Amino acid sequence: MNGGTVVRGAGVFVALVVTLLAWLDSDYSATMIGLLLAILLVLADIASTLRAIAVQAILTGHTHPKRPPP
Repeated sequence: MNGGTVVRGAGVFVALVVTLLAWLDSDYSATMIGLLLAILLVLADIASTLRAIAVQAILTGHTHPKRPPP
């Protein structure tokens, strides 16, 4: 886990806490905005992880299986 993942995880936690507080206050538009923000942060974390995996695969040469010469 790198620093960016920790920061995004903390951002998701804060977004969910704010969403819970807005829901308890019956402010449903703020609740929806908070939920969307939390979902976007989770998707950003997933995209970052997939990007890191792809970069590592490219750097180590694991993108294509080695084919025998014709």
